[in-house]
Amino acid sequence: MMKIAGNVNVYWSSLHEKVEFDNLYNLFDTHYQNISKINPRQNLLLCPAVSHKLKNTFFIKTPIDCEYSIKDNQIVPLTKDFIATETPHQPSLQNNFLFCLGLYHIFFTRFDMNMTLTSPFFSQCHYTRYANIVPGTLNISKWFRRINLEFNCYSDKIKFKKGDPLAYFTFDTDKRVNLKRFHMSKKLDTLSSTCEKSSGWEKWVPLYNRYKRFIKSRTDKIVYREIQKNLL
Repeated sequence: MMKIAGNVNVYWSSLHEKVEFDNLYNLFDTHYQNISKINPRQNLLLCPAVSHKLKNTFFIKTPIDCEYSIKDNQIVPLTKDFIATETPHQPSLQNNFLFCLGLYHIFFTRFDMNMTLTSPFFSQCHYTRYANIVPGTLNISKWFRRINLEFNCYSDKIKFKKGDPLAYFTFDTDKRVNLKRFHMSKKLDTLSSTCEKSSGWEKWVPLYNRYKRFIKSRTDKIVYREIQKNLL
């Protein structure tokens, strides 16, 4: 059985216009409400390997119903209400289309930890009929930048249903994650932008080297102090 050695604080914030709808939900707690009472000894949700993974996975929900069409490398909203999109990258796969949904989050912790972004892999979700999130892993104690929800679409349309899980954030730690929300101040926004824009003028510098410079410059301590001033 995996040993859970206490808790660890993970700080998070939203950086988008739909922030009033925003929250993070624990995947294990959500499913535990509907746990089967049949053969509890064989219930996978009670298996330590499974339950630990789910307990350290959180998700956001789709804030509104919206639909888009995709044609000639353009994405066009088909509903009156929609979430803004952007297309920062060319398609990576043939006959596919990449776009970012304008919902951004940022995470930070003082504990050496990776955070992995994925599509919902243990939830019913409407949009996965048409696309999946481009997955990625980032050390959130050694880098401070917004998390983009970039979708690889393999259809000529995509539909999002309000209330559906939209993205999973999984924290790689043997500790129980304690989420603490903060306001994204101007100073924090500047620090985040510096990390994000570094890939523009250092395209081929490994992320590992950027991590080292982030710590060596004591930027992690600056970020932490500023977060403490802006806890909600």
